[in-house]
Amino acid sequence: MERDYDWGKTVVFGHYELDKPLVGKYKIGIDTGAWRTGTLSAVRLPDRQIFQVLREQTARQ
Repeated sequence: MERDYDWGKTVVFGHYELDKPLVGKYKIGIDTGAWRTGTLSAVRLPDRQIFQVLREQTARQ
């Protein structure tokens, strides 16, 4: 994730879990492991605003 290669367009990706969303100059990663953490992340383009919702905890864990 350290590389900052310019692909000519911004690359938005998932399927690579991160602790928090990654918003870089040329890439945006939004996979925060909702299935495991309960935090679902999304990005609004073109302003790159990040939104997150947390799953409600239930008695059925």
